[in-house]
Amino acid sequence: MRTLTLIVLLLSALSFIGFGLVLTAHPIEILAMTDVHVSGPIADTEIRAFYGGLELALGGLILAWTVAPSRRRDALLLTAVSYGGIGLTRLGSMLVTGDQSSFLMFAVATELGFLIIATLLYRHTPASQSGR
Repeated sequence: MRTLTLIVLLLSALSFIGFGLVLTAHPIEILAMTDVHVSGPIADTEIRAFYGGLELALGGLILAWTVAPSRRRDALLLTAVSYGGIGLTRLGSMLVTGDQSSFLMFAVATELGFLIIATLLYRHTPASQSGR
């Protein structure tokens, strides 16, 4: 169980960090690849800050808590809440709009997968392995 927890947390952290770096470096171009089209310096800055910065922060915190055994349970909770919020909102939007694409299907499956596995691991990790 411990090895699975480490794998899930590292994948979670590195996914956030990877997307954060890419969206910080090339925000408008990356969103265009997902058929989201924005332009201009304000859009560029907003995408860098919110998508890039927030993802870097989440990934960094999950990674920091992963390397501290006493905080791994907290990292699982943050993973579940973060990916759950993103995935459930994406799924809800897809249901409301009726839109879907291979990108959206892959993203929602990944996000809900992280939600489910991190929640299960969180429930099976003793509260003594928490920073509280």
